Amino acid sequence: MAACAGGAPAKAAEAAVLAGLEGSWFLEELDGRPLPADAASPPTMTLSGGNAGGTGSCNSWGAAYVLEGPGLVRFTELWSTKMACEDMLLESMYYRALAEARAWSLSGGRLLLLDGSGTVLAAFAGAPAP
Repeated sequence: MAACAGGAPAKAAEAAVLAGLEGSWFLEELDGRPLPADAASPPTMTLSGGNAGGTGSCNSWGAAYVLEGPGLVRFTELWSTKMACEDMLLESMYYRALAEARAWSLSGGRLLLLDGSGTVLAAFAGAPAP
């Protein structure tokens, strides 16, 4: 029974992490630059129970995400719909950032996705509470 008791604090800590990470997010910065003011449809991301999804600037996307340790994340099995839109550059850069993400942090109410060297790939603002 003593071995089981150690699992409760770990599960509580994991739940606290997920409470800060999971939810809906709106992309604000990509590769260190703010999104263009004329971005018609900023990319979004919703995280819930190991599943991620949202919109690029044109297509819907989904993926699994795995927390590989404290502050470590990896998005896998990334897919998207294949609608052709006028400007696909923002969307392709966004998908690349998701594929390259290896870490995350919360800072000032923002979710940051970082690469393996700690460079911020993408910064998101949380969705307003309903």
